Amino acid sequence: MTGVHLSWYPGAETGYAALAEHGVTSAPELLDALARDFADGPRLTSYGRTATGEPDMQDFLVVWLPVWLNGLMSGTAADTHGLDPARPADLSKILWLAHVSGYYGGVWMRKNFLDFDLPLHTGLPFSNAGIDQFYSNFVDGFRAVADSGDPAEVLAATRSTLRSDLLIAPSGIDSATLVSQVLPPTDNLAAFAYDSTWLENLLPPHLDAPTNAEPGVDNLFTRDPHRLLGARYGVPEQPYLTRARAAYDGVLSSTGEVKARYDQTVGGKFGEVPLQLAQQRFTLYGNVVYGVGLPGASNYRGFDQEQYDRVLTWATYAVMGNQANSMNALSAYAGQNAPAARSQIRSTLLWAAYVGGYAWGHLNLAVTAAQPMSALLPTFTRDSA
Repeated sequence: MTGVHLSWYPGAETGYAALAEHGVTSAPELLDALARDFADGPRLTSYGRTATGEPDMQDFLVVWLPVWLNGLMSGTAADTHGLDPARPADLSKILWLAHVSGYYGGVWMRKNFLDFDLPLHTGLPFSNAGIDQFYSNFVDGFRAVADSGDPAEVLAATRSTLRSDLLIAPSGIDSATLVSQVLPPTDNLAAFAYDSTWLENLLPPHLDAPTNAEPGVDNLFTRDPHRLLGARYGVPEQPYLTRARAAYDGVLSSTGEVKARYDQTVGGKFGEVPLQLAQQRFTLYGNVVYGVGLPGASNYRGFDQEQYDRVLTWATYAVMGNQANSMNALSAYAGQNAPAARSQIRSTLLWAAYVGGYAWGHLNLAVTAAQPMSALLPTFTRDSA
């Protein structure tokens, strides 16, 4: 196997110049190299298991690549391919990988809904202007701080990734950014709470769990709703979460100024929502969307076993990533560790680029029930010999 042939996606080369204008650099050779790593195996697949044999594009895009990207940003990836997220040119390529992975993940999810729920699925148009607005709103400012902000600016920015007071989309927002305006992608705690609730509702006995498929492991996910970031997993934690949890537990057991700063951040300044309440708020939001499953929007009851295994794995690793980002923000701010905060902001940018791509794929009205999954996703390329 030599690499990847991309199917259609919104990129600078397909008419979406806003991506390049906001510093997202296409890197197909890098994607090819990662695909070769994946194919050489053993490779990560559902529930943390490993597989060999014929590589599967769905596993590459939905499971393996997002996990590798989180490992790269946290410094836990076994092979970085020479990339350093602190180098602006490298970060530009990393954001492109996140955009591509997110977009095809959204297409994958949309196609599954079309196959297993309803042949007509909700969607929204997206545009170059919408992509420009998304990056202007959620990426550019944080990236500038990560690249060149002074320590005080960096620490303030990492603290800000734990809160959002935006509950409804403001007027004049392009429809392509509507979902992101309601659930801002730079709010790590909101993403953790929302995606945790999504994962909980995917599991039996919840009403949105599939009727003809079962989780591949017992006790896949448990969360204490009365504890901040209190999630545990029935599969091995990825190294990016293990490292974040160790630093976070160190802060929890600390005393003096570090612990006082942590408590003040969790409780909030005057006028700020306490983080425990913010977690509950986005948990409620997730339950509204996934509690019973909305036909044509969020109904998983018809999923088959193969795709149910993938969506559970995908959701689990997404929650791990958001939990790690939230823990890292609290640890860095409490300890006034500006280099750690800078790294955490870049991980938040990775998630923002991924979520933007996902929304544009998931809501893409051009993805229809008549198209096979193989035509919608990229394909692996091979030597002609």
